[in-house]
Amino acid sequence: MELQKQDMDVGMTIENNEIYSVLDEAIKADPKMGVPNDFSLYPFDISVNPDGSRSILFLAINRLKDPIKNITFDMTFGNKEGEYIYENEKLVLTEDEFGILNPDSAIPFMLDVTPEQEQLFNRLTKDNVHLEMANFKMDVEE
Repeated sequence: MELQKQDMDVGMTIENNEIYSVLDEAIKADPKMGVPNDFSLYPFDISVNPDGSRSILFLAINRLKDPIKNITFDMTFGNKEGEYIYENEKLVLTEDEFGILNPDSAIPFMLDVTPEQEQLFNRLTKDNVHLEMANFKMDVEE
């Protein structure tokens, strides 16, 4: 489990932040989370923001042999029936914001959802979920 660079810069730690603590425990419970020898996403849960709005909390998981940074891709996420929460959503995980994602580690990020999108998220199961990444690009840290 890694902190986003921007969170680390303001003194946040896994221990002093509830979201990071929960994610760290989930990763410790399932250390093989993610796709072996690949970059993958894990939609973790709905998070309630301080202003009352809601976001989906995702884990970006690096199971590659190299550290990676400046990750960009288009994500489609929803169910196999074609109901999508996000469709071709362009995501950019920059080194400035997220830092470097080391091998066998994960970093969280959040995407805002409407109440309708949250309802669809809550109906997803491992059997009906559809998560696709296209136009994937990344830099490998030397």
